[in-house]
Amino acid sequence: PGFHVIQVTLPWAHGAGGAHPVMDRLPQIQHRVGAAVFAVHPRAAVPGGGGTVLNIHGRDFVVGETAVRLGEFTAAAPHAAGVVVSSALIRVEAAGMHHFDTQAPAEVASSHDAADAAAWSTDGLLVAFHRVPSAYYSDPSWGTEAGGTSCKLTGREFRDAGAQLKCQFGSTVVTAAGFISMNHVDCVSPAHAPNPQRGVRLAVAVNGRDYSDEVERRGQLEFTFGPQLEVFGLEPNHGPGTGGTVVTVHGGNFVPTAMESQQPAFSCRFGLTPVLASVTGVNQVTPATAVCRAPPHHVGFVSVEVSAGPGNFTTFGVMFEYQAAAAPDVLFPPTGLASGGTLVTVAGANFIASNNQFGYGHGNPAHPGSGGGIFVGSSSDPLAGLDALACRFGNAYTVGASAVSSAVLRCETPVFSDATIDRALAVDTSNNGGEDFAGAQTYFEPLAHALVVSLSPRAGTNNGGTVVSVYGQGFTVDEPVWCRFGSTGPIPAEFMQEGVVQCKSPAKRGGVLPLEVSRGNTFDWSRNNVGFTV
Repeated sequence: PGFHVIQVTLPWAHGAGGAHPVMDRLPQIQHRVGAAVFAVHPRAAVPGGGGTVLNIHGRDFVVGETAVRLGEFTAAAPHAAGVVVSSALIRVEAAGMHHFDTQAPAEVASSHDAADAAAWSTDGLLVAFHRVPSAYYSDPSWGTEAGGTSCKLTGREFRDAGAQLKCQFGSTVVTAAGFISMNHVDCVSPAHAPNPQRGVRLAVAVNGRDYSDEVERRGQLEFTFGPQLEVFGLEPNHGPGTGGTVVTVHGGNFVPTAMESQQPAFSCRFGLTPVLASVTGVNQVTPATAVCRAPPHHVGFVSVEVSAGPGNFTTFGVMFEYQAAAAPDVLFPPTGLASGGTLVTVAGANFIASNNQFGYGHGNPAHPGSGGGIFVGSSSDPLAGLDALACRFGNAYTVGASAVSSAVLRCETPVFSDATIDRALAVDTSNNGGEDFAGAQTYFEPLAHALVVSLSPRAGTNNGGTVVSVYGQGFTVDEPVWCRFGSTGPIPAEFMQEGVVQCKSPAKRGGVLPLEVSRGNTFDWSRNNVGFTV
């Protein structure tokens, strides 16, 4: 290769020593190495003259003198501006009415030799022709400004194009996360400025260049970027290690208000374990709240983070405490009046309430019904005012409780319905305001009121020892009965028959003493004021 002078020898130009060539003002010829193609990018184009811009890499390309053809179709004229970028790069639009799903070789040649079939390169690099893909639907169709949301796109003409399979979010292009099928592609959203009111175009390309267009009757597929998710607190913020605690996560920007009805695949993560949020009934995901059920975990603290869809989880570090499950073992007294008010002591283990974001007092008593204990929820929460520690009777009656220690709990029985009288009700306890109960370990039996109607005799000596027959109602052989003379008692009574018991009077000073009875325990006394005279 190089420039060579054309030498012409004239017969009359002889001198001493023979003939000499004439060199003055004669043309020169340049011999060039044939152009070669090393690579084509992208390797796929739109058929039918779709105008895909191809970058052809090779050597010995000459500006204004190199032609390009794809199969039988020759591209723009070699002198067209911008076709030959350098001796190693040609940028040209794919020309020709190629059919879809066909291939054509990319070849180059000197424009002076374009008519000579032997002058074209024969490097064998093929360009495929495929239809532009169409994207119809994205699940989800929104994410946060931080990016990282994995969305599944549904459409047609998707291809496994490797790094050339691209997703475009507005003006930002990212490589697709994965090819699933001709109709499904996974994309991960990039970071983007939030604009909940207006989405950006979401499109797919199988060659990194030509992106899906608007679909007739469907319009442009859009993806909405919302503000970063925030986590403020948990309610409750502790539960048993067995899991199952229904936790309300309070925060912000969980879902754009305009898309609240779609109920996205919102997730919570307890430590390293993700769980889906509940989206049924009243537990809908709102912009400020989501409800998740805590998975099982060993005792200790874990952070709870959230994710809107399959995107990245937050990093706020709000803690949830897994506790050893409350374990009630013994209950005393095991019986009491159905009218309520019996102070019941429960002995067991792990009666502890936690203290974190939403007002739990760690190890402090929550006095039942006092309004001054340790409560679930802030003043604006739906559970505000509920006691952190609780007893439940018969899976239906829940009351607040106070922790004497981590092994002793006290609660006051509620008013029971008549249907529960003389029936054993399972009693279990909760450390987190009734969200989780320990499971029935003990039982309590509501009893009807004992009634004193008359006494025989109605008087006795101040030395005591008088056997008094007490007539009334509610005296049965299956429950013990005690008598109380004024303030002296309890004195065990002997069951005689249905409605009749006998007890001995104590030594007392003279006067009229009200004789009352208690059935089943020594705490709940009748209030009939039937007098016994000493």
